[in-house]
Order: sequence, then structure tokens, then C-alpha cells
Amino acid sequence: MQVQWFPGHMTKASREIKENIKKVDIVIEILDARVPYSSRNPLLKKITSQKKRIILLNKEDLADPAATRMWLDYFQREEGTLPLAVSAQNRKSLSRITPAAKQLCAGSRWLERRPVRAMILGIPNVGKSTLINALAGKRKAGVANTPGFTREMQRFDAGPGLQIFDTPGMLWPKFEDMHSGFNLAALGSIKDTILPIERIALFTVPYVTAMYDGELRGRYKWETVPEDPVRFIDELGRKRGCLVSGGEVDREKACFLFLKELREGKIGRISLERPGEERKVRGDGEIISGDGQ
Repeated sequence: MQVQWFPGHMTKASREIKENIKKVDIVIEILDARVPYSSRNPLLKKITSQKKRIILLNKEDLADPAATRMWLDYFQREEGTLPLAVSAQNRKSLSRITPAAKQLCAGSRWLERRPVRAMILGIPNVGKSTLINALAGKRKAGVANTPGFTREMQRFDAGPGLQIFDTPGMLWPKFEDMHSGFNLAALGSIKDTILPIERIALFTVPYVTAMYDGELRGRYKWETVPEDPVRFIDELGRKRGCLVSGGEVDREKACFLFLKELREGKIGRISLERPGEERKVRGDGEIISGDGQ
């Protein structure tokens, strides 16, 4: 199964990025700190490969700190890359971006005469517009919690020493790696109508139960977290009153509730992947281990 989601404006965005990449000094690539691998668009990386880059692991306040440290170490090994964990809600973390941009351009003769010009890239819903607004100190970029909201390339001054070229959030044409597709769906980076909500939740539950047992017990007041994904959703639905006539669990409603609380950080600081992990999904959406067993 492949997930395809590539509106026409994203084709235009790809063309504009190619046309404007020579005008900037560096690239600022924004990833979701909870799913850095899944939220990294290989198409964007390919068409901007000639530029040094800052990788911003955004929404780090929602991500597992231990997993974020692993990802920072992982990206540090990538040549020409400087990774930072940030949150658009934390101005202190954002204050490191301009010095990092200057560090990447160290030795350039123009550095004392003009600001660093950076193209800021990322898939929809990684918090790019919110981050730009925080950097600029005033409401510059439109903000909406809707994938694909920013449509046109714009240029902003992001304080002394840094000028940024904004681009629309852009996904790649199709997800052949269903692991990434499901992870992005779980966090709302692609529309909930692309995949059935129950499949998204049932994919996500096993990883969360394996890695965050304590957080789940605390949030849902369970003595033991159900291991079976369907039972997990059913028990969650009963606890939260997601019922239909006859007392049956409304699984779709329970799945929406679980994913909403995951996305908003109400369960805890949760990351859905770590470097080196491999999860595969069969065509029916069932998870199998990295060795195919």
C-alpha cells in the first residue's frame, strides 16, 4: 500500500525551491523532534543538498528528551549539518539559531556586511510558521494547525544577523515506507482522511505501550497497560465514555481521543522513533518486526 498526498501547490513549491536555492547561504530544515526520520522529506534534502544546513528538531518540549539526544548525536555525524533541539514556545532555545547560522558561514567575507540568508524548509505541520513568528518577534507568517496552510514563498528578517526565505510545507509524492506514513498520520502531519483513523491508532499503540508504560498508566489510571492494541483502545474507550447504544465501544471515537492526547503531549513527552529502529507494516497495516518475523 502507498499513501499519495501531493497537492498541486506542492509541485509549484518544489520548482520555486530549485529556482531560489542559489540565493541563500544555508538551509534550515525543520523536523518534528518526535519523528525526525519520518518527518524528513527526502525530496527536499535532495534538491538542497549543495547547501550546509541547520536541522531544527522542533517541538522538543513534546518529545522524549532521551530520544532527542540520540537524534542530535545522529545528525551531528552528517557532514555540513548542525542540529539543534528547539521549541517555538521557548525563546531561549530559539536564540541559538542565528549564532548557529553564522557558525556554518564562518570565514565568509560577506558575513560582516549582511545577514545570513537561510531557506527554511519542512513538511506541513512541523510548526514552521509558529517558529518564524517567534523568530521575527511579531506575527509575520500565517499560522494554522492544518497541513499545507503556507502556500507561497516569503522573505522575513528574523532579527539581527539572519534573513529567512519561507517555503510552503511540502510532503513527498507518496509514502512507500508505510512506517513513516503512519508516524506522520499519528501526529497529524498528514490529513486524518488519508488513512483510516483506527489503522493509525492500532499502528501507534504497540510502540507507545512498549516504550511508555509508565506514562500510560499515569494518564489513564491503569494498573496494567493492555498489550493488545484492540483491547487497549476498547479499555480506553470505556474509561473515557466513548460508547454507543448497548454499551459497545465507539472505537473510532476512542482512536481519535488517543491520537489527540498523543499529539498534544497529554500522555507525556513521547517520541515514536529512534535512530536505527526499523518497523515495517504489512499491506493490511499490521506491524512486523525489523527482521520480518
